[in-house]
Amino acid sequence: MDFGAIFSKLTQYDFPGWAVLEWECCIKSSEQGAAEGAPFIQRHIIEAATGSFDDFAGSGADQKANARMLGAAVGERKKRLNTEFTEFKSTEGTEKKRRERLKDLRFERNGGKAYDNW
Repeated sequence: MDFGAIFSKLTQYDFPGWAVLEWECCIKSSEQGAAEGAPFIQRHIIEAATGSFDDFAGSGADQKANARMLGAAVGERKKRLNTEFTEFKSTEGTEKKRRERLKDLRFERNGGKAYDNW
């Protein structure tokens, strides 16, 4: 019998009861059975974690860095690109250069995805 797996499941599902060893030896005394059984249970008991397994650093969170990494800072970049896009649309230059730069800005503004709406 895989007692390690059994005790793991009991811990995983937050079993609220006691770990009890049933002693069924008609020769040994119950005191000797308890003396032998207690270390067996003690070896298999698993103390449940009180926190997340990967929270080993216990450091505080840097909300700005997290937002940046998760893409929340993209809004500022899009604002800048939209402004540049709007300003560039109204500037003069050769039509070919202007169209290429607008295409680049649309590509950037679209998160690096092709923009085929010409």
